[in-house]
Amino acid sequence: MVICLSNNDGEAGMMKRSEGDLIKYRQNLLILALACVLAHWHGLCAAENAATASAGPVMDKPRPFVVFDNMPKEAGVDTSSTGMIPCTIIPIPWKDKLVPDEEAFKEAVHKLAAHPRLLILDIEYVPLSGSNRTEVDSHFRLFINLVKWAHEAAPGHPVGYYGHGLFPEQPGKEYAAETQELIAAVDAFCPSMYNFDDNQKGWKHKLQGLVQQAHRIAPGKPVYPYMWPGYHVGTGKSMHLLTGEHWKFELDTAHECGADGLIIWGNPKAHWKDKSTWWEETLNFMASKPMVQSPTISDGAANPAKPDDR
Repeated sequence: MVICLSNNDGEAGMMKRSEGDLIKYRQNLLILALACVLAHWHGLCAAENAATASAGPVMDKPRPFVVFDNMPKEAGVDTSSTGMIPCTIIPIPWKDKLVPDEEAFKEAVHKLAAHPRLLILDIEYVPLSGSNRTEVDSHFRLFINLVKWAHEAAPGHPVGYYGHGLFPEQPGKEYAAETQELIAAVDAFCPSMYNFDDNQKGWKHKLQGLVQQAHRIAPGKPVYPYMWPGYHVGTGKSMHLLTGEHWKFELDTAHECGADGLIIWGNPKAHWKDKSTWWEETLNFMASKPMVQSPTISDGAANPAKPDDR
């Protein structure tokens, strides 16, 4: 609309008023267009939200878990129908610091690994720290070679070490390169989480730290803590069973803190002498979680992260 304030405005005045109204007109069109776009977007969001609500809440997919049976079978207890996966521990004597013969070791592994399963090498109290560089280097080489030989004797079997921590023994920080080689060699970490007392808070803190450390230095490589539903030999409650409530706490903690599974160790003669609540809790735990049917070598085994600290 053109408005003339007086006859003196002339043509120039009319053009000035016309340009001002044109700018306002264009601004109004832009505002209207933006309003239409926003209204359309709001409608799409509302429709999507309605569809999501009708479909129900989105739930995280349950994380698969594995329970390994590494209990001695002196009592003749059969756990094959429970969903547990047998695993094999291979004790390696370290008497007089003699390195095992390669061929004899491979033959022993081959006989024990009749079926595809996790193999745990157990060689303890061989230090991976200290000032004697030559000796410690030889220990690292021994651990790395034993995994290599086990892989050659039993192809496709995941191999790990029973550990005082993530490693057979705690590596010294000055052996970072050697530790990196050992991380690359193993397929899983199997730290001991046995009970020496009733300090559940301390037990949980320890396991959380080990799982976090493993995820930091070797992403994708599984952690299977060794667990025992009783008290360790040499403690005040040696060979006594945990209560069902205590054992349930440990099972739940292992799952919640990010471990990929667990290994049950123990003495069946003591554990099944009566109807034990720890066993009932184990079966209840397994029934409530999706269970892995067979372990495989993780992709993370070949691509460990460089450990910043130990």
